[in-house]
Amino acid sequence: MPFLILLLLYFRFIFGYFIRNFERQADLYVIKILGSGRALISAFDRIAGTSGESKKKPNWHHFGIGERIDTLERCEGELGDFANAATGTAEQVVLENEYVKLTFSTLGGRPYTVELKQYQTHDSLPVYLFDGDSTIFALHFFATDNLALP
Repeated sequence: MPFLILLLLYFRFIFGYFIRNFERQADLYVIKILGSGRALISAFDRIAGTSGESKKKPNWHHFGIGERIDTLERCEGELGDFANAATGTAEQVVLENEYVKLTFSTLGGRPYTVELKQYQTHDSLPVYLFDGDSTIFALHFFATDNLALP
């Protein structure tokens, strides 16, 4: 009997936690791939309408349909006008001259690397002013509805 209770608690809390997080990641991946969550939201609306259940009905092992729709809408709303720039495939664009080589990410136009071409480190390696994820700055942008973007 204690084993069954332990097994029930495992599936309810631990396994359920991971299932819900994987489900949320899959929902947000739709925004990344399609650039919008509207198609998935429409599908959720149809599922709720066809089943006859309320969107607000909780589920013990999944997020409810209403909660999934709210999350998708909130994520799209937080990005506002910048949603398309924050999703998609990251590519790098390089600008360079005889002195400097600048690499930008196409996701938001963020500078990715800056290399000083006429200088080397003590080990004869290129000198980078910044490289990769060290270029994440605390800049704040606002969408047309004055919503601050993360």
